[in-house]
Amino acid sequence: MADNTAYLKILAMSARFTMEDGDYTKASYYINEGLKLKRFYADFLFLNTLIFKILHKHGDMLTAIVGYLISVDLPDVD
Repeated sequence: MADNTAYLKILAMSARFTMEDGDYTKASYYINEGLKLKRFYADFLFLNTLIFKILHKHGDMLTAIVGYLISVDLPDVD
């Protein structure tokens, strides 16, 4: 499981850095890859919320915020 956690962190950091570069398509790819591995990973859900805010997709942003808030409340089970 430790390898999976490290890979999730790498994907989250890659998404963050590509967002800083302005490549939101690539950042979304990294986020979706991470969410396929762990559905309620707070880092990916938060980054997803930021992308939707930047792209002015407020309906999707609201859904991402709700998912993020749920994930923050869930216990970490690996």
